[in-house]
Amino acid sequence: MRGVALATLLLFAAGNASGEPTKSIFGDATYWRSRPSEAEVVQAAPKGVSLDGGRAIMACKAAPDGRLSECQVLHETPATGLGKAILSLAPKYLLKPEAVNKAAPNGWVTIRESWSESDKQPDWLRRPTAEDLKAAWPVRAWAAGIGGRADLDCLVTVSGGLFDCVALNETPAGQGFADAALVMTPQFNMRPAQRGGAAVVSDIIIPIRFKMPGGVETGGPAGRELPPPSVPLLPPVAKWAETPGRAEIAAAFPSAARAAKISGLVAMACKLTNDGRLGSCFVDRDEPKGAGFDKAAKLLVQRFRIDPADVDGGVANRQIALRIAFDTQLLDDAKPIFGKTVVLAQPTFEQVIAAQTATKTVSIAGRAVIGCTIGASGRLENCKAESEEPAGSGLGQTALALKDDFRMSTWSEEGLPIIGQRIRIPLRFEKIDEVAAAKP
Repeated sequence: MRGVALATLLLFAAGNASGEPTKSIFGDATYWRSRPSEAEVVQAAPKGVSLDGGRAIMACKAAPDGRLSECQVLHETPATGLGKAILSLAPKYLLKPEAVNKAAPNGWVTIRESWSESDKQPDWLRRPTAEDLKAAWPVRAWAAGIGGRADLDCLVTVSGGLFDCVALNETPAGQGFADAALVMTPQFNMRPAQRGGAAVVSDIIIPIRFKMPGGVETGGPAGRELPPPSVPLLPPVAKWAETPGRAEIAAAFPSAARAAKISGLVAMACKLTNDGRLGSCFVDRDEPKGAGFDKAAKLLVQRFRIDPADVDGGVANRQIALRIAFDTQLLDDAKPIFGKTVVLAQPTFEQVIAAQTATKTVSIAGRAVIGCTIGASGRLENCKAESEEPAGSGLGQTALALKDDFRMSTWSEEGLPIIGQRIRIPLRFEKIDEVAAAKP
């Protein structure tokens, strides 16, 4: 099912972060004079890319007559070109003139296209509390008595955690409320969406409102120590140099929880040491409490490491958000589960040209699919060419020549290991003489 929403039209009722769910506002009649049809979106999508479960977010400047300009892609999931497809259709989005002020109060409108099938929408299991908000409040804004709001667009896992979150906007701008809202997401717990009685991944928009209590507390926010606003918390999808595997998680699994077949989840914020290891960690969430998952998580953090060279500005005084999901399915070697991987680096335009030159396919346009295993540090291993079009073109070997230029995540945002997972990577190639003047 296709859904189109403006960033100002939220899944959760405005008021506070614990608002009751309401229906998403997707209709043409209220805000849109016109927008692309389903057929136009399908036609614009990259060939061979499934829309199911995908989403694309773009921001555009709205003119008084409802026309959009200066559009730019903010995010896409997965990174397969859906954002570029929606961007190509930007002229077909026209707001009603009378709706412009409401849809784009600051002159810009954020448009989100999503495709997900579910017959039951996600809902809260654990809402953020006032103390959660206070702990994440930007330090300088709190000291100045400033409140604010941020709207997040997130995916909800089948276990109810949030991942791949994007801040759509913040008010007032530049006060750090978008970063503060993103820092809080590991603490959220939701009932996942369902399709045919089974839990499925779905997307959701959540408004987080930071309401200032009466008076200014000059001592700053209570709760855990936060990094200064100028040093943001690193996201959990990082270029990990080392992460624990399924066997190590199984070994750390609390014995009583293992016997009772109880799954758990631990969310924490950890300081990075100078060599990229995780130092002192503050546990934000431990569920179910008393089952020993917090102690198991503190043992496993010793197996995480980030190469300081992979962090802009180094790791000094940095913190990172981390989730560890103790899913009982991790104990079953016959049915291994893995987290959702993210492409952290991919071949550049110049590297593609070099590979096509080396394999003598510079005058061939087509596509190829390679199957690989995600190895340590996110490198691709045991790759094989699964298909190529046209057949016998050699593009399969060209794709294999690019495998070392990819870097994948090795730990998922929902807290599951990724190393050892088998993935398929599609690549499309153009004739070099036709794209030599194009930008990467």
